[in-house]
Amino acid sequence: MKRKMNIAFALLLSASVLASGCSGNKEAAQPTAPSEEPAQTPEATETVLIQVNTYGLGNIATTDDGTEPEFGEYPIQSSVMNTAPGTEIKMAAKADTEEGYVFVKWTKNGEFYSTDEKISVKADADAEYIAVFMMTTGYEGEPVKDVKDAKVLGDVLGLPTGGSSFGEDYYAFGFELNNVTYQALADLDAKTSQELFDLDFDDPDYNKKHNEKIAPIAIKEIINITEKIPTEKDLEAYKGKTLGELMDAGWSNSGWNLEENIAYMTHEYFAFNAAFEGTWEGEFDEDTLAKMTVKSMTYAGIDDPAYTAE
Repeated sequence: MKRKMNIAFALLLSASVLASGCSGNKEAAQPTAPSEEPAQTPEATETVLIQVNTYGLGNIATTDDGTEPEFGEYPIQSSVMNTAPGTEIKMAAKADTEEGYVFVKWTKNGEFYSTDEKISVKADADAEYIAVFMMTTGYEGEPVKDVKDAKVLGDVLGLPTGGSSFGEDYYAFGFELNNVTYQALADLDAKTSQELFDLDFDDPDYNKKHNEKIAPIAIKEIINITEKIPTEKDLEAYKGKTLGELMDAGWSNSGWNLEENIAYMTHEYFAFNAAFEGTWEGEFDEDTLAKMTVKSMTYAGIDDPAYTAE
């Protein structure tokens, strides 16, 4: 018996750009000496593709004209800009604090970029920036400033969290500290486990009661999830495998994009975009997906910091 309370991170699709043009001209022919100039084809204007996204847990605002970004009446959670190289792009992130979320950081192409809510970047190459938001548990205790000082779950409950999970004999709590994602893992006795299962989700004081029960529990292990992010060499090893082989090995699929032949996969703590190749006839379904071969694998972010093999 296991209960998960994880944040769903909706992985967003990429956009593609076409920019081309041609024109021609021809001089009027002379009666005795016709001549013709070759058609002149202007070069396509080079652009840079900048994508700005969230995991659906907050809002963003962007500008590429030098003005300051402002949050309008209608919330925006993604933005795609085709802009000239060297353009300054300004971005701002805003958490939905009424729902208990906080802004944590910006990432660029999956790697940490900044903890500032407002940033300014130069569009020098295609890139994806993600505004990362996380939940708060409402715990009123003072959290540690150094992960080495965390001894009980109450030491980390006040930090931004990516979710928690528990079963009959364990409790896992994912949290962010100093731009690193961790998991605090603790042993859970049968009595406390049952008491947690018996709590009513609809109770307005659910979080408070939940926190009171787990705060004194000793932390058995702290796992540095950021250190476990796969390297390019790790990802290269999946090339040539079928998606069915990966799913048989414990990977999960949350959907696909047939315009770009991308499958959205998760495994353990992480999310991935798997570019695939293969042929099929008729309807494309999960059985069809399983037969597709991985062309390339891209790391897409931390999906479930409360993952355990339990």
